Amino acid sequence: MLMLIGSQEGTAHLPLAVMNPQEYALVLDPGYPSHVGGVYLAGGQVYPLPLRSEDHFLPDLAAIPLAVREQAKLLILSYPHNPTTAVAPLDFFKTAVEFCDRHGILLVHDFPYLDLVFDGERAPSIFEVDRDRQVGIEFYSLSKSYNMGGFRIGFAIGRADIIAALRQIKSVIDFNQYAGILRGAIAALTGDQTCVQQTREIFRQRRDVFVQALGDHGWPVPLPPATMYVWAQLPAPWQRDSLGFCQALVQATGIAAAPGSGFGQGGEGYVRFALVRDRPCLEVAAAQIAAFSQTVPKV
Repeated sequence: MLMLIGSQEGTAHLPLAVMNPQEYALVLDPGYPSHVGGVYLAGGQVYPLPLRSEDHFLPDLAAIPLAVREQAKLLILSYPHNPTTAVAPLDFFKTAVEFCDRHGILLVHDFPYLDLVFDGERAPSIFEVDRDRQVGIEFYSLSKSYNMGGFRIGFAIGRADIIAALRQIKSVIDFNQYAGILRGAIAALTGDQTCVQQTREIFRQRRDVFVQALGDHGWPVPLPPATMYVWAQLPAPWQRDSLGFCQALVQATGIAAAPGSGFGQGGEGYVRFALVRDRPCLEVAAAQIAAFSQTVPKV
């Protein structure tokens, strides 16, 4: 195990620890931007894995060309997924572990939303399959489960040589987090977990209110199974310009959203809404967003 200054620090530094220039990282598209950024910092190549709604936003590993597999060093996954909100079933992780083991690829799993899964479902860990921790490394964050985002604290668990390589990179770039924050993290992890349940319930209620309000005002979207986001396909007039939609939306209403294109080419045609305001605010915002979505882009 290795303590981190937030899980993002670990996922961004890992390619520097294990990749050689021009090796491939297999990365979800759309996906979290720092997963791609860390690969480029290490001089690696990114091979995007398209995520489609008809495939439940899971990548088709069998479709990866053999030439790419032979040059691949990392398969970077993150479920529950930002931005699509998808949850991967255990069978998918069985396939991913077998794929990585067969091709000598390190399986990297960014796991910050493990506790923000709704409606009685749960998100599996890769170590439910890779029990001996021979294939992968998993990154955890206290930002979401314990509302400690500003404190920057997380940790990684995985294969011993990979943890050692990441520790070596960290010894050059940074030191461990302030001891007071570490003690706070220990208290969070070992204390009463009612706070985690309360946080999950808050975001479930926000999800329900926001999605219901969008639908009531003419923009039906699927109910997210997890995370603190809503991933919505844009209406036809805006399908090819998610950035333009978000720019026009904030100018017209003051409401900020994230364009799908910011998460990769596969995110175009979508927009991500973050459920970071209270329910009354989200209900009002949804009405304004839905009304604006019916406008036609200016040429």
